[in-house]
Formats: sequence, C-alpha cells, structure tokens
Amino acid sequence: MRTCKCCNSSHLADVSEASVEIGHTMNATNRPLETRSSGVLSSSDWESVDCDLCGSVQRKLLFSLAHQAAPNGSSDMVQCRICGLIYISPRPKSERLSAYYPSSANAYIGRTRGRFKQAAWNAARTLGLDLFDIGLNMSKGNSLLDVGCGYGDLLIYYKSRGVNCVGVDFSELATAKAREYGLDVRHGSLFDQKFRDNSFDALIMCHSLEHITFPGQVIAEIRRILKPGGIVQIAVPNGGSSHFGPLWQHISFPLHLYHFTANTLMRCFEGSSGFSEVSVITRKRTDALRLTATRL
Repeated sequence: MRTCKCCNSSHLADVSEASVEIGHTMNATNRPLETRSSGVLSSSDWESVDCDLCGSVQRKLLFSLAHQAAPNGSSDMVQCRICGLIYISPRPKSERLSAYYPSSANAYIGRTRGRFKQAAWNAARTLGLDLFDIGLNMSKGNSLLDVGCGYGDLLIYYKSRGVNCVGVDFSELATAKAREYGLDVRHGSLFDQKFRDNSFDALIMCHSLEHITFPGQVIAEIRRILKPGGIVQIAVPNGGSSHFGPLWQHISFPLHLYHFTANTLMRCFEGSSGFSEVSVITRKRTDALRLTATRL
C-alpha cells in the first residue's frame, strides 16, 4: 500500500462522491485541503501547456475541474490526440506549484506506523511479497537514488539493508524530516543536484513522476545519472483505470499534472530514451502502474 505524498489518504481509498466543483487543492478523496500558500494564489500562477510526450498541440477535452486560482475558475483534463498522454492544462507554473501542496502532506510528517505494523511492513519487503508499488530488490553496497522521496520512508528501509541511499525532494519540510532519520536527502529538483554521470545503480520514483512539470526532461536526466545496466523503477497512478474520471481517488488536482496509461508510460522509456527491457505491470490493489527499465 502507498499513501500519496500530496494528501493524507491511502491509495486504497474509495472514490469519493464529493463534488469536484470546489475551488481548493483536492486530496485523494476530493476534499479541499489547506495549502502552504506563499502570497496570494492567482491565475497568473498558471500556464497552458502542450503534450510533453510528443509535443502535439492537438488534444481533446475529457472533463473540467474547478479551482479558485485557475484562469476563469477551472482547468481542463485533456488527452493528446496523437500519443494519448493525459494531462491538465492550464496548470500551476513550476515555480509556484509548491504553494498548492497541503501543509499536512504525508511527505512532511514522517512514519506513523506502530512498532508491530512497521515490523510487518519491513518483513513483507524483505520477503519480497508483492504488496508494494515499488518492489525493487537491492544488494548491500549498491547505490540508490529516490526522486521525490518525501521524508524517506523507502530510504529508511533500504539503508537498513546496507544500500547507499540518496534522496531528493523539493519540499524543505520533507527534507528536514528525512534528515531527522539520518538520511542523505537533498532539497530541490533533480537538476539542482548536478549529480555526475553514471552515479547510481538504481533509481526509484514512487508516485512522483505525475507531479513533475516536464517528465521527459527528468527521464533524460535519469538516464544520464544511472550507471550502464542500472535499473529504474517508477510507480504512478493508473490513468487507464476503469475508475478514471473527475471523482477518481488519484485525480489530486492540481498536484497530479499527468495521468499515465500503461501505453504512454512505456512510450516515455522506449525508442530514443536510452532504456531497454521496459515493462509495465498493473497494480490492481492500488490502481497504479509499475514501470521497470534498464539503462543502456
């Protein structure tokens, strides 16, 4: 099970029947959240965008979502007519996006499992039980980067198994909490870190890629910093879910900028992206997708 970093609701939550016509940031049950506003949120914070996967300007409207700060009070969930990528436009600009995250986000508060539940969680991972959206096996001494790691829940586990762990997160609150756990977590974007070429044996993104303004650029950077033969594993909500719609638990508007299907997620890593052995599986328990690929 995975809890979304942008809200306090489980990815196993039921789809809410609450109206989406609410002018606030929405969590996984589509209830308004208090945001960490830095100044007044307004339509000047938002921008219209084209498809990040193929660059096409051709798109079809799927549905609209209301937000008090959006231009004309709403944004559109659209789908590219060429490649099928689903995304929102207009959306908050990258430099203002952090202001739309709730102050009570799970990524900031740290572990809340009791001792016995945490022990069971650790044991399930060690035994390799298929219960988690990220299920990467790592050997002692290998290097791992977690992009969008929050307070470092996964890094705590991998570090305890002898893996050399580094994390990155844009939130100062999240990185501060991660450091309380003794983790090497850097504040800022992946590009801010200026990692050397071929730095890591593996890289994970657990429900982070859908939050990133330009995923294509991040995927290119992932290839650069992974060692040849390195593994990337990414979990995202399943945009091809039969539940997909304005009341779907994973809409998380306006924080989830993209909704990947198995096909569009595969396309991000195939072709000229520099990866091989690309596979995507559907995680029915969490209504998510897990991609695994090898860096050429």
